[in-house]
Amino acid sequence: MTNPFVQRSNALSSPQKKRIQQSRKLIKMLYAHGSLAVADISKAVSISVPSAARLIEEMIEAGFIESIGQGISGGGRRPQLFALKAEGGMVIGVDIRRNLINVGAMNLHNQLVGELTTLHTPLENNEGYFQLLTKAVKEKIKEIKPLTNHILGIGVALPGLINPETGHSYTNLNIFDTPLRKVLERMLGIPVYLDNDARLMALAELVFGKAKGLRNVLCLNVGAGLGMGMIINGELFHGSTGFAGEFGHTNYGQNEPLCSCGQHGCLEWYAGGPGLLKMAKEYETTEPGFPLDVDNITEEAISGNQPAIKMINTLGLNLGRGLANLVHLMNPEMIILGGSISRSGFILSEPAEKTMRANSISHINEHTKIETSEIIELAPLLGAQALVISKSF
Repeated sequence: MTNPFVQRSNALSSPQKKRIQQSRKLIKMLYAHGSLAVADISKAVSISVPSAARLIEEMIEAGFIESIGQGISGGGRRPQLFALKAEGGMVIGVDIRRNLINVGAMNLHNQLVGELTTLHTPLENNEGYFQLLTKAVKEKIKEIKPLTNHILGIGVALPGLINPETGHSYTNLNIFDTPLRKVLERMLGIPVYLDNDARLMALAELVFGKAKGLRNVLCLNVGAGLGMGMIINGELFHGSTGFAGEFGHTNYGQNEPLCSCGQHGCLEWYAGGPGLLKMAKEYETTEPGFPLDVDNITEEAISGNQPAIKMINTLGLNLGRGLANLVHLMNPEMIILGGSISRSGFILSEPAEKTMRANSISHINEHTKIETSEIIELAPLLGAQALVISKSF
């Protein structure tokens, strides 16, 4: 029986290794295209039609794919179509934010399985927080194990500086002598992949969202901070050491308080969560009871609260000036606004776009669209799903 998730091993014979490679390629193609006929699978995997038919039989027997009926005829008999079985494999996604943790499981149809586990707790760099995190993930593993043939891996979206190749987190949960990824794998017994949250949001947009089919897109995470994921030439861009996209820590002024990065004047103090909270705290001194957290201020703006709308408008104006610099530097097809504050929609995007266009060369900016993400809440988990899938095959 062919199991595409068997780890590479010297104990396997050359034909076995080749068969596993073929099965992984088949799953990757079905994940990308949804469904394929035997003839299409034969071409995609570079094997004969009879060999493709045998591979399909093996994968059906193993529980990874299934027949979903007949396709459109090209002139002869209607072809039988095959697709991934939803429960053939699952991914656990972990979305770590500055004020909460989301843990969810997704199947091979990119559907959320069961309920999302949400822990409302501030991100802390200590053993207690780490134990809380791993406990939630272990409970999710226990929950989904009876529902699937295989848990492919765990994808972790985490704020801060992360090198996805080495598995090091340099900003958060850097309390161990070994890379965070290795610590998690040792504790959980499942492959773990981690990356910066904004970068995984960009990956989600590339695979599932508004960046699909585009080549050069910038995806912003306007939330508790201000992050950015970059899609260049159709691929996620990491930079030489995995730290590309720290847009929120570009210099915008000199008068703001010391940023978490150790510098003064970071853009996120004008166009991200810290800037929004600063305005809210100033307003709250005269209007006690006004919310002092990013999510509730955004909800107030969506509900029509004028002071909250004005604050996010101001955030958008400052953001637009930063976007003008990005347009000149990167010449993107699209800039996608994501993150919790972007749920305010046009309240943020309109002043941001207006200011961007007013402060950049029209011959360059006329080719750049500003869009608000349609997958804001699930983007980190979808990005984690796409990351694990990409690493599994």
